[in-house]
Amino acid sequence: MNELLKKFSDDLKSRREEVGISLEEIHSKFRIDIKFLKAIEDCNFDVLPEIYIKAFIKSYAQAVDLDYNEVLKNFELAKKGKVEDKQPKQKEEKKPTQETKAFESDTDESEPTESKSKSNSNSIIIISAVILIGALTAVYFLFIKNDNSIIVKENPVEELIDENADRFEVEETTSNQIDNTSAADSLRINLKAIDSSWVKFVKDAKDTTEFILLPRREKVLAAKNKFELLIGNSAGIEIYMNNQKLNFSGKKGEVKSVMIDSKGLYNVK
Repeated sequence: MNELLKKFSDDLKSRREEVGISLEEIHSKFRIDIKFLKAIEDCNFDVLPEIYIKAFIKSYAQAVDLDYNEVLKNFELAKKGKVEDKQPKQKEEKKPTQETKAFESDTDESEPTESKSKSNSNSIIIISAVILIGALTAVYFLFIKNDNSIIVKENPVEELIDENADRFEVEETTSNQIDNTSAADSLRINLKAIDSSWVKFVKDAKDTTEFILLPRREKVLAAKNKFELLIGNSAGIEIYMNNQKLNFSGKKGEVKSVMIDSKGLYNVK
């Protein structure tokens, strides 16, 4: 096991316990299945494709008041067996915002003299008022009335998860079809889902397929010599060969790998 990934998981769990948040609360807030939250804390990052795992880690970090960008960065470093650089980041200096003057007077202020008449002062005030009104009108028509700015909506990670989940569900509508068949494929197995589970299928040590089986769905797989399966929720999948149920089982949320050939199961881990 990658010790850095194990430490990453332990640190997340310690943080959750420190702030006093339960897995049920995270589940209620972000609609993430508790078994996947437990998988993150148990360092089982193979239960789902990486796009899901990263989305769940981001939500987990938000739930325990951590900077999710830093958490995801640490996750990537831990996967590569690297330690985070402890040098503190330089904070970006915030430049003080300066109010832009809407208008600048091009007229030089002259010192009032007793020789200026009251009528001249009134004329200056009237002219300035006219200029100001004209400028305000120009600003209105140029920048306010004709403002057709486009607001771009950023899709949250939760929508990304839902979109990908929908994609997998579409794949499952034809789940009884045989995957990647050829004339030489003489072996068949049938996967039946009791609970949702991600499955990685390697055919004859060459072709790899990943999919999610939803409850009460089935999928038939074909190969010439052997099947290699990595199952994210081993309690949620039953495996059949020649209409006979194979001796495969596991705990809910437990990741297991198994190989199958013409003689049956072997090398179950």
